Amino acid sequence: MIGITKPMIRAIIAGLVLSTSISIVYLFLKRNVVLVPSSHTFISLTKEEQNSLIERLDKELGPGNYDFGIPRPMGNMNKVAEYFDTENLFKKINERNKNPQNPKTPKDKTLGFDKIIVVSEKKNRGNRSYIRKVAKEYGLSIDIVRSIEKEKENISELETHTSIWQQIVDIDLANGALILSDSIVFPKDIKKYAYQIPRALIGSNWSLLYLNNPDNKDEGDNTKKVLYDKDIKIVNTHLQSYAYAISSSCAKQLLDELSQEENKYTSVKQLIDNMISEQWVTAYSSKWNIVTNSDPAKIN
Repeated sequence: MIGITKPMIRAIIAGLVLSTSISIVYLFLKRNVVLVPSSHTFISLTKEEQNSLIERLDKELGPGNYDFGIPRPMGNMNKVAEYFDTENLFKKINERNKNPQNPKTPKDKTLGFDKIIVVSEKKNRGNRSYIRKVAKEYGLSIDIVRSIEKEKENISELETHTSIWQQIVDIDLANGALILSDSIVFPKDIKKYAYQIPRALIGSNWSLLYLNNPDNKDEGDNTKKVLYDKDIKIVNTHLQSYAYAISSSCAKQLLDELSQEENKYTSVKQLIDNMISEQWVTAYSSKWNIVTNSDPAKIN
C-alpha cells in the first residue's frame, strides 16, 4: 500500500488553491465584464432590443463610455487568413486601409455626421473667434463658411444654404452634415451626442434634424439627459436655420426642387415647409435643445 507523502499533500493543496483561485477570478470577471456588441450586431437587433441594450450599457458603463465598433478578428488570425488567401484579398484590404482614398473625419469630432459647417457673417469676427476656441477646447472639427450677403435677408439666407447643400451633394456625405450659425452656443457635454444622435436616428429615414426647437421649454441643465429615439419627434415645419442637420439625399431633393421651380421660393422656410407638406422630406426635432442660440461673443 502506497502512503501519502508530504510532497503529495502539498501538491494536492496547491491544486485545490489554484482551482479555487481560478474559479474566483472567473466568477469575478463574469460579474464585472460588460460585453459591448459590434455595430453589425447592434443594427441586426429589433428596436426594442436596441433600446433595452442601450439602457443597460448606459447604466453599467455610463453614457458615452462605450461604442458599437467594427468587429475585430481574433488575435494572431492574420497569418491564418494570409495562408488561405489565394487571391491576395487580405493583402489588398490591408493596403487599402493603410492608404484610404477618401479619409473621413472621426465621427466624434463631427457629432456623428460627416461635417460640421458653421455659417458666419463677415461682421461677426467675435463669434468666429468663440466658435474656433470652443471647437478646439471640445475637440470638434468645423468648417466655417461666409454667408452670402444681399439686401434682402431671406434671399441671402436661401442662397447661402443652397451653396452649402450643393457642397454636401458634390462631396456625397453619407452621414449628412450639421449646419450651424456662428451665434450657436455649445454645452460643455456636446461630444456625448456624437453617438447619441446617430443612435436615436437609426431606422427613422431622416431628412432633417433640428438641434434647437424654439417651442421647447427651457428645462435648465440638460447635461444628465441621454438622447434616445423616443426623444426625437417629427415636426411639420421648418423650425430654424441656425442649428440643423441635413442628409445628403435631402440636400439633393431641395436642390432639385429649386432647379425646377426657380422663381417660386424666396426663403429657406418657404422651400422646406413645402417639401415637408408634400411628403418629400421628413423633419425631426429633439425634445430639448441640444444647443442654444445667442450671441457667443458676449459670453465671458
